[in-house]
Amino acid sequence: MARYISHPARFLHKIPSTMSYAQGALIEPLSVAAGAVERAELSLGQPVLVCGAGPIGLAAAICARASGAHPVVITDLEESRLEQAKGLGFDRTLKIELSWDRHETASRIRNLFKDEGVTIVPEVAFECTGAQSSIVSAIYAIEDGGTLLQVGCGKPDVELPLMAMGFREVNIITSFRYKQTWPTVIRLLNDGVLPGAEKLITHSFPLEKTTDAFETCVTRESRSVKVQILDD
Repeated sequence: MARYISHPARFLHKIPSTMSYAQGALIEPLSVAAGAVERAELSLGQPVLVCGAGPIGLAAAICARASGAHPVVITDLEESRLEQAKGLGFDRTLKIELSWDRHETASRIRNLFKDEGVTIVPEVAFECTGAQSSIVSAIYAIEDGGTLLQVGCGKPDVELPLMAMGFREVNIITSFRYKQTWPTVIRLLNDGVLPGAEKLITHSFPLEKTTDAFETCVTRESRSVKVQILDD
């Protein structure tokens, strides 16, 4: 939280003059999503499920869409976050009810992938919550031989339906951060290939109001996605 900082130049990535510092601050969270998309090896037209409409879930959806994934369905427990997803152009959303079991949740997710009677099953799920119930539901929602890309961090130990996964040959790939993604994300963001990314910034505060920024970040009523602290 310093106004100026000295940092080794070899560890820095120069941003174009056409990119604002606010956009530049999005490179890190978008890199998390870009790293996950790279590990998933998405292909054009691949149906994708994104579990969680928080900052990383929305970033994952943006990057998946840019890679050609379609359709993209986003789930969350809070309607307000799904409204934010719709504001980014994602019309297929589902508010999860904790009273649903894994089978009902998976069924409702799959129903959102139907197009005029044509059944489409998600082939890849980006799980961005880390919650066990969400992980398990995603496993049941994807197609046989599909891939669960685990991005969200939750409890150290999570119970998985291993036998059901084995019978259906479901794959799990984990993704924690990223590698060599910053130059690519800088280029994509600057060239408008990640439309709506700026909308992830819902609140901005000057450096002198850093405490207010952190309070906004942890207050659900604020409906914040990304809270930025700016040096004006």
